[in-house]
Amino acid sequence: MSKTVLIGNGFSIAYNRELACPAILGTVLKRFREEGAGSDAGSALYRLATDVDPAATDGLEDLLGPLDVVGGALMHLHELVGLAGRLGPSEVTRGLGMVTDFMAALYQRGVGHVLEVVAERSKQTEGDADATDHEVLRDFLRAVVDASPGRTSIATLNYDGLLFSALPDDVSKSDMAEGYDARYVAVVEGGPLLKGQPLRSYDNQPGQYRILNLHGSLGWLHDRGQLLSFRIRDLESVDYWRAWRSGESTWSPVVVLTNQTSKTRRIGEHPFRLAYNIFEAELVNSTHWLIAGYGFGDDALNEALRRAAAPRAGQQRRTCLVVTYGDWPTAEHLRGVLGGDIELFISRAGIAGVVASEHWAAFAT
Repeated sequence: MSKTVLIGNGFSIAYNRELACPAILGTVLKRFREEGAGSDAGSALYRLATDVDPAATDGLEDLLGPLDVVGGALMHLHELVGLAGRLGPSEVTRGLGMVTDFMAALYQRGVGHVLEVVAERSKQTEGDADATDHEVLRDFLRAVVDASPGRTSIATLNYDGLLFSALPDDVSKSDMAEGYDARYVAVVEGGPLLKGQPLRSYDNQPGQYRILNLHGSLGWLHDRGQLLSFRIRDLESVDYWRAWRSGESTWSPVVVLTNQTSKTRRIGEHPFRLAYNIFEAELVNSTHWLIAGYGFGDDALNEALRRAAAPRAGQQRRTCLVVTYGDWPTAEHLRGVLGGDIELFISRAGIAGVVASEHWAAFAT
């Protein structure tokens, strides 16, 4: 009997409600206004989002995504400057360059603020083995470990380090960073050298419980071909996210933070492609799935779940326990993603209440 776990934003919210996407977005827009963006920054981003994608919502990824999309699209227009006519190619090239740089800087500022807010609101427990204020997370993961005595993959959509820190200390666990060949680099101009571990390039994670960061991590950075994982607290110590927003660091975050259209392209790139490939293979080979704190609103991830859930000849019927809080997602929506071949159980008791609920046995047995 093999088991695979998927952890969504609801896991982090169970620790701190201010890690919910609407709360993060509200703080980011407030910081935009404080930096001179104007009182209508949120509405302007929403109008841009719906122009790029009429199906866009006022959510965090949909509002920041178009800044990434439009900036990339403008770069391709450089190939057409020969059609500029009386304006002159050089004038158009200069104008496009300025707008492209502006869009990139705006996206960088937005992403930088988002990641800084996430770090601020989760840092009390990240890497702190003695912390007691995320007991709910510890209790939940202890129950997951007790119910999963075999090798288990735990995929997460969250950037913070709460999952790794809340896993029991007495189990063998690993993440997507290699355990050797450490590099020491200054990620902030004039700052101290920080220890970074290269990210894995193939499926070689040791340990009984391995964490797959499907959408990246606060600690993942890249610069000129180097892709390293740093301790989050080390990045905080050098005020990394402020420095990156201000152009004082050439090291960029490695995260998926964009709209649905661009996300499909982004997860096809390393290291996200590796994480998704491993996760989907684990789903296919597992008899029991646990999906906790995920709202089933991510098109690319839903498609991966749909593919993995497809019936296969000679394979035991899978059991899936979905843990949520409130009325969403509905059973109908879940069936639309997972299909009818999976034995589906839904607990609406949330991360804090699911272990004591009648549904826990669906995953634990």
